[in-house]
Amino acid sequence: MVLYFFYPLKRGGAYPQFLGNENWPRNIPQVGKDAETGCIGCGWYNFEIWRNTLNQKLTEFK
Repeated sequence: MVLYFFYPLKRGGAYPQFLGNENWPRNIPQVGKDAETGCIGCGWYNFEIWRNTLNQKLTEFK
C-alpha cells in the first residue's frame, strides 16, 4: 500500500489519532513497506479499534 499525504511529516486522515498524534514518527519512513507502521493509530488503518476507542472516551464524559 502506498500512501500519499499533502503535509510532510503529518499523518493524514479526517479522524483523530487513537494512538499517538498527527505527527509522523520520525524513525519510520514515509514511503515503502515499512511506512505502514506509521499508519498504526489512524482511523483509516483500523476503523474498528478507532471507533471502540472513541466510544470509550465518550463514555468518560457521561
